[in-house]
Amino acid sequence: MPSRETISTLPITVEVCRQRLFMTDAFSDHAVRSLEGAATDDKPFFLYVAYIAPHWPLHAHEKDIAVYRDRYRERGWDEWRQTRFAKQNELGLLPPGIERATKSTSLHRWKGDPHQDWQAERMAAYAAQITNVDRDVGRIPDVVKHSGKERDTHILFLSDNAAAPDGGVRPSTYGFGFNAEPNTTWRGDGGAIKGGSGPELQPGTHDTFAACGLAWATTSNTPLRDTKQSAYEG
Repeated sequence: MPSRETISTLPITVEVCRQRLFMTDAFSDHAVRSLEGAATDDKPFFLYVAYIAPHWPLHAHEKDIAVYRDRYRERGWDEWRQTRFAKQNELGLLPPGIERATKSTSLHRWKGDPHQDWQAERMAAYAAQITNVDRDVGRIPDVVKHSGKERDTHILFLSDNAAAPDGGVRPSTYGFGFNAEPNTTWRGDGGAIKGGSGPELQPGTHDTFAACGLAWATTSNTPLRDTKQSAYEG
């Protein structure tokens, strides 16, 4: 195997894309193949895997979304924020006596939202992306372990920032650079991407381009008071 093989050497052709290539899995498959070759050699090896997920767009396998769909339909962002804060205290992750930060005044309460199924689907797709990354990341140390080099290998897992507010709090036709008309220029196979998201355009599939929005991002960032693109005290 070439010592400088990169993801760009993968034969990701238009035909491969049409066969429903899923990028998180493609990165993982390539990483595992590279590692299986490198771990059999006596030379030191270095592997860097940089996933795009769980960044938007909210693309995920239906089997993974289905696991979370009812969870977020039954309990919305207000209740989940409370639940997460309580769990963080229970685990000792927060200093004693810390209070949960107030949320943005632009956010309405979950109980008053008229599109709860759609809102829940956004968070379910986001959680599904994280599940997929978690599952695929687990494949990498498995290869190291089976190679017998587990005790000689250093593994780091890093995340660059907190959840982002993109996607709004209500249905929209805005698609991150394009509007209601489908975008046919971004995909290598020329497939159309539909702008925006709402009850009539649920996230998750390859022809959508949605994000989870400020309300769910605030929940994800519990106990903090804001999201990515905001910084306080450095």
